[in-house]
Formats: sequence, structure tokens, C-alpha cells
Amino acid sequence: MSKLRSCSWALCLIFVFAGGLASAQQAAIDPQSLIGAWMGTFSTGSNTGEYILTLTRFENGIYYARGQTSGIGQGNTISDLEGKLAGNLLTLTNVDKTGTLEFKVDGDKMAGEGCGRRACVKILLQRNK
Repeated sequence: MSKLRSCSWALCLIFVFAGGLASAQQAAIDPQSLIGAWMGTFSTGSNTGEYILTLTRFENGIYYARGQTSGIGQGNTISDLEGKLAGNLLTLTNVDKTGTLEFKVDGDKMAGEGCGRRACVKILLQRNK
């Protein structure tokens, strides 16, 4: 019985280890694959509107991007952004350092939050095809 238990524990460890490797491989994102336009919505309190994030280039580990909002009470704002990808977390900061965006990347979708001088907003984006 003890040999059977040892064998079953060894098999469990192999499956757990192999499963961990598989999820680590799935989590890896090709940095160039994020380049392009992502469109969606932002919302905060009673304010909602459209948000467009355009990742223009990836160079020396840094993304260069432009964020654009439009909506009721928001007007139309455009911000130049720079940032990095760590795992599936994309963090971007306004070049004037007045705000930060943080997105969890999940395939062709991103969800996250942007915080600036006045408030934080929830942002949901999908790749523009």
C-alpha cells in the first residue's frame, strides 16, 4: 500500500507541476501583439463614454500609446502615454505624469482602471479588428 500511495503522490506532483507550466506558458503575451487600436467604454459614477487606446509602438521594453476619451460631461481628451507589460498587466502613465492606467490583458480584451487628477474610471476595451 505504501508503494501505491507514493506512486499516486508522485503522479499528483507531476500533474500539478505540468499544469503550472502550461498556465505559465499561456500567460506569456507577445508584446508586439498588443500594438493597434483597442476600443471600449469608461465609467465613473454617473459619467460614461467611449475610450480608445491606440498602442503605436513597442521599443526597448516600453509601449508608446495614445488614449482618447469622449462622452457626456467628459468632452474630448487625448493623452500621450508610455508604459510596460509585466505578465498580463499593462501599466501606462501620461507623459506629463498626471495619470496612470492599469489593464489586465486577456486575449482580445482588456479591463482596468485609469486614475488622474480628478477621479478614477473603470475601463473595458476590446481589440478593434
